[in-house]
Amino acid sequence: MAVIGARPASVLGDLRWGVRRAPRPRTGPSTGGYRLRRTALRRRRAAGLSLALVAISVAVLLSSLYLTQSSRIASTGYEITTLEARLEILQAERQELLLQIGQAQSPATIEARALELGLTTLTGASVHFASPLSDRHP
Repeated sequence: MAVIGARPASVLGDLRWGVRRAPRPRTGPSTGGYRLRRTALRRRRAAGLSLALVAISVAVLLSSLYLTQSSRIASTGYEITTLEARLEILQAERQELLLQIGQAQSPATIEARALELGLTTLTGASVHFASPLSDRHP
């Protein structure tokens, strides 16, 4: 038994009776058909793998954008709630200040404050008005 290449040949395979077979036609520039099929299979697998990696990358990108937007929306909502509470506090302070202004402008409060400062009411005899003619030349 003789060994051809890496596999054993059969007994009849060794006896060719002096006839040589014609070489098999090659399918391609310099490689056999098996190599072409194997290379094409590798290319298809690589294309499928790269397509899967692109799909995974797009999914990761979209999910990260979604999470970023949802966290931004949540933080904006929290900020809106905080600002609305602050607005209510400021509106209450404004109402209180308007009440204090109204009380300070009332005639009773003004009169009481004037008496505290020692001011008295004026009588009609103590008031002197200037005549319009006194502003002109003599």
